[in-house]
This record gives sequence, C-alpha cells and structure tokens, in this order.
Amino acid sequence: MRAPVARILPLLQVSHLDREFDYLVPDELDSDAQPGVRVRVRFSGRLVDGFILARLTESDHEGRLARLDRVVSPLPVLTDEILTLATEVAARYAGTRADVLRLAIPPRHARVEKDVLAKLVEGPAPAPPVAVGDPLAEYTHGPQFAAAITDGRAPRAAWQALPGEDWAARLAEVAATCVASGRRTLLVAPDHEASFALLRAGQVDAFATDDVLLYGLLARHNVQADFAVVGEFLSYDPYGVMYRKGEPELARLVNDTFHRLAEDGEIERRYERWFLQKLPSGISLDLPMGPQLETLI
Repeated sequence: MRAPVARILPLLQVSHLDREFDYLVPDELDSDAQPGVRVRVRFSGRLVDGFILARLTESDHEGRLARLDRVVSPLPVLTDEILTLATEVAARYAGTRADVLRLAIPPRHARVEKDVLAKLVEGPAPAPPVAVGDPLAEYTHGPQFAAAITDGRAPRAAWQALPGEDWAARLAEVAATCVASGRRTLLVAPDHEASFALLRAGQVDAFATDDVLLYGLLARHNVQADFAVVGEFLSYDPYGVMYRKGEPELARLVNDTFHRLAEDGEIERRYERWFLQKLPSGISLDLPMGPQLETLI
C-alpha cells in the first residue's frame, strides 16, 4: 500500500519551528523519498533542506499539504540512532535538532555517494574510464604531452587551439587520459559559461563557483531539474557596506536601517522577492537563504 505522506524535519534555525511537518509525495519521487534521505521542501515561500523521518498513509494535518519539492539524494543518511542522539543533545544543551544534525551528518559528497550507491546495487562495477588515442595528435609535441600524463608525470604546456577546433572536447580528452592513468583532474575553464558547458556535455563531474552564479546559470539555461547545487561552502566571503570614516551620523543611519529591516522582516521579504520569486526577466533563481545570512538576521 502506497504511503503518500512524508513526515519531514526541515533544517530551520529558529527553535519554535524545531518540529516535523507533513508533505505530499509526488508519484515521480515515491521510490526515492524514503526515511533518512535528504530532501528540499518549500517553507514560508522558500526552499529549505530537510530529512524524511517517516512515510505515512495519511496526515493528521487538516489543511492542504504542500508537495515535496525534491529528493536531494536517494541514499539514507539519517538513521534512527542519529536522530535519537541529536534529539537528546539538542534538549540537553538548549539547541535545535537542525543545528545538531548539521554537525552530525557530513555534507553530501557526490563522488563518495555514487560509489556507495554502486555497491548497494547488484551487477558488475562500472568500467574505469578509457583514455582516447592521442587527444593532441595534430599538435607539435601533443603526443609526448599525453604520454607524459599517462606515465604519471606532471607536464606543463601552453596550447593554442587550431581555428575551428572544439577546444572543450580536446581538453576533456586530455582529462580522460589523466583519469585513465589512475588520477583525478581539475579543469579551469575561461569563464562560467564555458565551465557550465563542460558540465552539461558530461565532460566534467562538477563545477564549483559562487553559489549565486550557479543558481543563475541553472535558471538561465532552464535546467534546474537536471542539476543541483550541493555541498557545504568551499569558502565564504562576507559582503559589507563601506562609507567614509569620521561620519558618525551616517554610520548610525546605516546601522539603524539594517536593524529595522531585520526586525520587521523586510530583509527576508526582499530576499524572497529577488531570489525565490519570478524575476522581471521571467526566470526564478530558487536560491535558498544561506545559514550565515539567517544567523545574522
């Protein structure tokens, strides 16, 4: 019998919302939406992370249920033991389960997760990548460069692509040669569009840059259903307002304004307007507010 309801613990910062909420599971997410998996749900108009705690045949909520937005990963990571421990730690130290679970469960690592999922299914392991013949055969010293990579050395080269050359394909072939030798590769593309093009073509596994730029690329190319921004921040650069020294009235005005915007919720409303709702261009970034900004507010 199908259980159409998922009881979910959203990872929210405020203590009075440290409780479970019921969501309706769409048919296409039914098989992946199992207890313990990471999900994304809409809460107060914005997307937030969470964990499924249980699947139910019906809900005790009398109103209309919102739909589960996405299963981030079908791999269960929140066990009953971890949830029980997180609940006890949160109660003991006057915290929230969301705060404890962020520390108790490591951030998602797509490559490791892929390996784990491969071991859980029956059948032979996927074949290792096979190097292409000579990815730079048409270039002077190109074969020698590829041979040095295959031998495990660390060659350096300056390469100017021929007119009309598919430089991204050649670069991906060089990377495949490196991977086939038992190593991993990090490719640095000229700009964000070129980097994202490599990802869409399946020539790289991941693309790392500023999260706002990543969400913008997904929205602009209308591929939000095909790709996801995952993992913890690799780095964090805070933004601020700069003004001249020696002007206490201006400093007071800036500080008081930000305090007022935070206290009456205007910052959150403006964030929702520009990062969660549809923009004048017709696209929607669907960029959830980060924990750093939530903490500041």
